[in-house]
Amino acid sequence: MGINTLDVESIDKLIGAQKTAFIGSVDENGFPNVKAMQRRALSRGT
Repeated sequence: MGINTLDVESIDKLIGAQKTAFIGSVDENGFPNVKAMQRRALSRGT
């Protein structure tokens, strides 16, 4: 784990506070990785 690595709980809180969260990192070869995570829609009794 890197110096600026977030734990799962911190990422969950970040995503819960936003409609869309963009999570980025850089792999060991220097290439960027970016993921977009959208909030799940709540089921309305179905």
